[in-house]
Amino acid sequence: MKITSVFEKLNNEPILVLGKFDGLHRGHKTLLETAKSLSKESGKPVYVFTFKGGLSQKLLTDEEFVSVAQSLGADGIIYAPLNKEFFAVTKDEFLKLLTDNFSPSAVVAGEDYTFGFLRKGTAEVLKEYFEKNGVNCVIAPLLTENGVKISSTEIRELIKNGDVKKANSLLGYDYFYSGTVTKGRGDGRLFGFPTANVLPDETKLMPKHGVYVTKIKIDDKLYKSLTNVGNAPTFGSSVFTTETFIPDFSGNIYDEKVKIFFKDFVRDVKKFNSKDELYKQIKKDLTKI
Repeated sequence: MKITSVFEKLNNEPILVLGKFDGLHRGHKTLLETAKSLSKESGKPVYVFTFKGGLSQKLLTDEEFVSVAQSLGADGIIYAPLNKEFFAVTKDEFLKLLTDNFSPSAVVAGEDYTFGFLRKGTAEVLKEYFEKNGVNCVIAPLLTENGVKISSTEIRELIKNGDVKKANSLLGYDYFYSGTVTKGRGDGRLFGFPTANVLPDETKLMPKHGVYVTKIKIDDKLYKSLTNVGNAPTFGSSVFTTETFIPDFSGNIYDEKVKIFFKDFVRDVKKFNSKDELYKQIKKDLTKI
């Protein structure tokens, strides 16, 4: 996977896929599938053109974006900065930049794609420009579900509200986060199996505080799990963390890098009257995984 900047040049005549690509959802996947089809015919690599920076609560961290883009068939990523200088670039300057630096063999974008200062560039302008210059430009129709456009904005709201199951259906994959297992309170010993305390990347959008059915990936193997997102009011802690219970796993995973996939919401975080009451509830929650 090659990662480069909009200000650097490529000489491999890539197929450019243009968009913001927050989350790389099913709509974005259709664009990449179109580009992959063109790549199969021409032998040219597929490059995703997007922005870096900006959002503090991302559907995908920078590292996760690279991983998911590669899994969807991208050969490279071209990043543009999210700053006022780049936002001041006119639509004509933007098109010239793409042509001069990348000499694309084809361009793919969604029908709602906009670019340039004040978003004056549209998908129609994009297609007209490139086809005048002999470059195939495919404008893909929007992907909808139940008559509504699949959008990162909707997915973000679903995740914020804890509806990870619906978010997953729009993403086309299970929403996840990654991190290193750190030492926690040691509650897992009371259950006879380990728990993984993982602090997500600070730029990662996490679902609302609650208990979720999850799966955890350890050493490339998936295990059923239950994850508490938020604080631990029963223990008097207001510090945000995540704690994942893994009943079918035994072993020391401290300092291991893991990936946790959200499957469904179980319940809100609650302060229990005693640790014993909490443990009974967790055992009940575990029957749902």
